[in-house]
Amino acid sequence: MAVCNTTQKEIGGKDLILKKCKQFDNVATVTTTSALTVTAHGSKVGDIVKFITVGTLTIVNTTSFYTVHTVTDANTIKLALSPGGAAIVFDTTQSTADILLYRTLGGLRSASFSFSSEAVDITNVDSNEWKSMLDNAGVRSASVSGSGVYTSEAVFTEFRTDFLSNALTCILLLDAKTKELYEGCFKISELEISGSYDAEGEYSMSAESAGPVTIFLFP
Repeated sequence: MAVCNTTQKEIGGKDLILKKCKQFDNVATVTTTSALTVTAHGSKVGDIVKFITVGTLTIVNTTSFYTVHTVTDANTIKLALSPGGAAIVFDTTQSTADILLYRTLGGLRSASFSFSSEAVDITNVDSNEWKSMLDNAGVRSASVSGSGVYTSEAVFTEFRTDFLSNALTCILLLDAKTKELYEGCFKISELEISGSYDAEGEYSMSAESAGPVTIFLFP
């Protein structure tokens, strides 16, 4: 008798989470409590942290991503190596560090993330009537668009401020199912907030990459 395959492998739009980058410099590590002093961090448990500099700390590095384990208060957080993991115990040496804190704007109920590459045509008389392309050449770009329910008014306000000032916005797109992270800076081309009196408030956005987009696998 055949066995039905009930394991769902598909990726749903609700699994995509949009986070915005904010840089904090000279963050102090409180070794007695293994916490980071980040003034007015505005983060929640599950937000993501990346170190720019680590000072004298050896338990963290600048190539990995970490997750907010505990929000002690408005100015203090603890980190973990992975979601649901134990809090990191910092080295005994007091230190300062520069960090990038990726705070959640909200999930994307519908989303599109696409890559494109412009080819460099080098077809010539020696191409034997075949179109030829230059290897490892061409302009690459990525675009993202989507809509969903935003969960942070403060983060949305920062998105809006960047849009109105024509500034670039560095974001992190997390696929909660595959644990893939897409990190890069984007130019927001469209930003909208909508809702009706008896329904949730929604946002929608479209953006084009400005610089490289890097893909990581979160622990």
